[in-house]
Amino acid sequence: MVNHTHVPYLVTHSWPVRDLHDLEACARLSFQLQETPGILNYAIDVAHGKIRVTYDLWQVTADQVEAILLASNLILAGGFVASFARGWIHYTEKNERDGLTYVPRSFTSVPYR
Repeated sequence: MVNHTHVPYLVTHSWPVRDLHDLEACARLSFQLQETPGILNYAIDVAHGKIRVTYDLWQVTADQVEAILLASNLILAGGFVASFARGWIHYTEKNERDGLTYVPRSFTSVPYR
């Protein structure tokens, strides 16, 4: 039997959102984040309109966190800076995942000629 345990690769990102004063949406968000495997910690900062999430990159991606935010009827902040920051999160996260799964080629397995 193969043991599929892994060392967690923890990342923390923040998302600026609007309408955090909606208590029902925050309750839905809390429930969804607690029920999602791989999300280890989260903080809802109503005063600054941000949600900070710490998750295991092996199990959860920023796309999935954003889907949870949208499913909770929260609106991601618009504007150039917020959009650029989200794009940067996706870009760096993809590179991190690629780096974690990269297996270097072993030159010892190449047959000699």
